[in-house]
Amino acid sequence: MKNKKVLMWMAESSLKPAGGPTGYLYNISKYNETLKDKFIEFLPSAEHKKSLKGTIFHFLLTRIKIIKFYSYYSHIFKDKKLAEDLDINSYDYIHFHDTISLFQFRKNFYNYNGKIILTSHCPKPVHREVTEDVFINLNPKQKEKLKNRLELIEEHSFITADYVLFPCKEAKDPYLTWDFFKKINNTQIKEKLIYCPTGIPEIKVKINKENFRQTYNIPKSAFVISYVGRHNEIKGYNKLKEFATELLKNNTDIYFIIAGKEFPLQGLSHDRWIEVGYTKDPHSLINSSDIFILPNQQTYFDLIMLEVLSLGIPVITTPTGGNKFFKQFSTSGILFYKSQEECIELIKNLKSDQKQLVELGKNNYELFRKHFTIKTFMEEYFSLIQKLN
Repeated sequence: MKNKKVLMWMAESSLKPAGGPTGYLYNISKYNETLKDKFIEFLPSAEHKKSLKGTIFHFLLTRIKIIKFYSYYSHIFKDKKLAEDLDINSYDYIHFHDTISLFQFRKNFYNYNGKIILTSHCPKPVHREVTEDVFINLNPKQKEKLKNRLELIEEHSFITADYVLFPCKEAKDPYLTWDFFKKINNTQIKEKLIYCPTGIPEIKVKINKENFRQTYNIPKSAFVISYVGRHNEIKGYNKLKEFATELLKNNTDIYFIIAGKEFPLQGLSHDRWIEVGYTKDPHSLINSSDIFILPNQQTYFDLIMLEVLSLGIPVITTPTGGNKFFKQFSTSGILFYKSQEECIELIKNLKSDQKQLVELGKNNYELFRKHFTIKTFMEEYFSLIQKLN
């Protein structure tokens, strides 16, 4: 029987090793290159010609808030056309990785003979993420206007898709706080929900632990806690600062090393709280630490969790969203906490037991090798696609 073909709705030229859909698809693309019989293809890359007018507009767009808002507001509702040489009916499935793209191209699929799959990679519904975490300085009227438009787009996309793919059932949690999704979860999309846990390539570090610590003047004997991610409340960055303040008071050998843009929240002003900002090498940073903290208040299914497992570093995290999926692996080095006090106690216990720390790290690496490699992920995805009607 002929293998079914999938078109991933993103150009390969847009992919990069990052978080979210671009990183997710970047990993798939790299693995796909190793296959003899490729069942996945990506959109052809579009050519973008720069003009003086376009350059000036881009400059204004990124610096003047009102232009940025109205440009985005009109852009998301804009209908788009397919490239003339793209034959969508040569694919059995088209897999979208955001709700806005599916909405913008919706008119092109009236005569499509295949099925549409949708994955939303956001840690919460897009209409909330954009208005609460991206355009945070909008006035109430603008915020409500944008929120309503985005919510309409999301509603349409979830209903339109033939299948809605999540990495696990727990990853739906942030969406179940949205009345619309909560309702259709039990009605319209109940039968079209499908699941496939994500996997990634094994991580290789560029700078070893000792050299990385030397770069930031961190003593070899220090107990280092790492965090990589957005500096906002949904990621738990504010909570991280709270318990870090307590730990730094009475433990002179504890250091925090943090990656990610300091926006909208700023880091602590402390000589043992080190902010490196945006980095192209977060893995050497994580590898230099003793434990990784993932303090999400809501979450989908963080690729960073899998990256930390691959590096063999213990993880302390919250039982929320996709994080809860990992509870089934009882022997892993993934430890959960519900309160600041619990978190501090876990860190102190690990700090005082180096043998346990090493064992938990080994367990995480083995967990990664067994369940979360890119090979395992792609085999499961292939199997799932072939079984769909």
